[in-house]
Amino acid sequence: WPQLCGIAVHRIDFWSASHFYLRRDVPIYLPYRRDPVQAAQALSRATPAYDLIVAPANAAGEVPPGYRSLSCRFDGSEKICLYRRPGGCDPAAGKTELLQRVIAEYGY
Repeated sequence: WPQLCGIAVHRIDFWSASHFYLRRDVPIYLPYRRDPVQAAQALSRATPAYDLIVAPANAAGEVPPGYRSLSCRFDGSEKICLYRRPGGCDPAAGKTELLQRVIAEYGY
């Protein structure tokens, strides 16, 4: 996806593969909160920062409006889905959800 500009990882274990698989820099956002309701709110609040969301199939109801499901696959025992929205990204909208910052704050 040459136009991909940001990826959110929602309610799945930490992973970071954008450089390896995409072979280019793409910001990764982890709208993590210990409370699942607050995690869904963080995902929605930072939506302008990313155009792709990776989330478990059972979290489909938490994916913000404007995203459509691209595909789902089993990853071990869990079904993981990709959701995509059209348009660009505003990295400033997700600065508090950047992967590195969240890892430092929550000791993920």
